[in-house]
Amino acid sequence: MDHSFDISIAQKYGIPAAILYRHFQFWIAKNKADGRHLHDGRSWSYHTRQGLTALFPYLGEKQVRGAIKRLIDGGEIIKGNYNKRGWDRTTWYAFADEKTAFAAFPAHWPKGPMERPKGPMEQAKRANGTGQKGQTIPDNKPDTKPDNAKADLSGLSGKATAEASLGMRKLRRRGVIEDVAKSLAAVHTDADIDQAIKNGLALKLQQQGPFNLAGYVVETLNTAREEGGSIKPTKLARQLKRKFAEKMRPTAKLTAQQVAERKAQLLKQCQV
Repeated sequence: MDHSFDISIAQKYGIPAAILYRHFQFWIAKNKADGRHLHDGRSWSYHTRQGLTALFPYLGEKQVRGAIKRLIDGGEIIKGNYNKRGWDRTTWYAFADEKTAFAAFPAHWPKGPMERPKGPMEQAKRANGTGQKGQTIPDNKPDTKPDNAKADLSGLSGKATAEASLGMRKLRRRGVIEDVAKSLAAVHTDADIDQAIKNGLALKLQQQGPFNLAGYVVETLNTAREEGGSIKPTKLARQLKRKFAEKMRPTAKLTAQQVAERKAQLLKQCQV
């Protein structure tokens, strides 16, 4: 995936801010073209800092927070809250001056209503609300229903259906709501789902404060689907795997029962 930015924005606010500005440009323009997320005369795009950090792994959460603050203080973007649920703290962003923001619009970006693709991939996108990167799916709200129909797994083969069911159960155990889990499992391999969860767990162990694992996993899988790639282990996940292997290596010969007990204890420490 290629990330780009406007040089003039980078000169004013720094490269991280310019990268986020270009990201906001795309999503706000897309929502405007689709006639969605229109509030108080503006087109909006919603994101979380953790979601943006996951999308741009070379930016830390502190860098994301600082970059957004510079854009707001500079009068480039404004913040809002149009969440339907009171517990949802996802932040909405719009341009203070859309005309100026879209003046240097890349030719291949949307300028009119978009025709949505059909099939399970689009169902998975809609199951996550709108398919926009940055949406939160809270761990503590498993009964929350998305504004879309459930994905249909009937067209899959027996083996694919079994794998989708396994992937769905893994996602549900990590706090992803049922319809979203079913939709994602219909278009992702069990290996990709498993790796996305491992990457999220590794990041959760490093993060200080609350971390929305379910939102991270959903966002990672949506990004992989849009880019047509598979989920790769992150540096943190590889480090965690090595640490786990080292802790599992006995200094003295253990019985099978001792090995099982130690493994259970280590797995418990990695639970959400």
